[in-house]
Amino acid sequence: KNYVDENLRLLKLRDNYEKGILSLELEYQGYDDDKNAIWRECSVHLTQDWESGHAMAYLVIKNIDADKQKEFLLLEKASRDYLTGLYNRGAGQERIDQFLQEQAASENEHTHVFLILDLDDFKNLNDTFGHQMGDRALQEVADILRSHFREYDIICRLAGDEFVVLIKNLPYDVIRKNTGILLRKLHLQYQRGQQTVSISASAGVAVWPVHGTNFRELYEKADKALYDAKEKGKKTYEIYNEI
Repeated sequence: KNYVDENLRLLKLRDNYEKGILSLELEYQGYDDDKNAIWRECSVHLTQDWESGHAMAYLVIKNIDADKQKEFLLLEKASRDYLTGLYNRGAGQERIDQFLQEQAASENEHTHVFLILDLDDFKNLNDTFGHQMGDRALQEVADILRSHFREYDIICRLAGDEFVVLIKNLPYDVIRKNTGILLRKLHLQYQRGQQTVSISASAGVAVWPVHGTNFRELYEKADKALYDAKEKGKKTYEIYNEI
């Protein structure tokens, strides 16, 4: 109730009424009798008390929690890569840009690391054992990334065998150790009969804010570092500023 009352005050009912706006809708999160958070919809219908001249509002409040939860679930599914369950390219880029914008506004001095991962010999795995084995490898890589990074880091699969991670609040002097440990975890072997195929990963690293302030700028720098890492061999990484 207090939430609705406050929003009605902010809506300036008389101003809306005088402009001919006679109905409004609010969605808000409140609490039920058991103190559980639920979503409600409040329909506001405006009229005037002809005796006093006051603007008046009639409210219709409806529980829409089930519909909102379905909506959130659909939005979450739309943001996920169908195979790995990681964020897809669009959702990953959106979340990274949003986070970096918030960091710029807060003027803090944290270091955030933008990491591109590309699998070595992934095409050979697909060609040798087929795409089902390749899909299995991508899922296992995703599981390793989820277990290696923290819940609040942003992990996404861009396309194919390319992944991006934004590692939040990681000191510069820890980047090498963290990346080295990750690449060792991503050395995987797959076998069928007498045939064995190994895959690994190479990485390019860029650092916010010195190498860029948004997804596009950091991706360009990290991709350049990744290219140079691939040129030097497999299972390695480069940091853009140090090339």
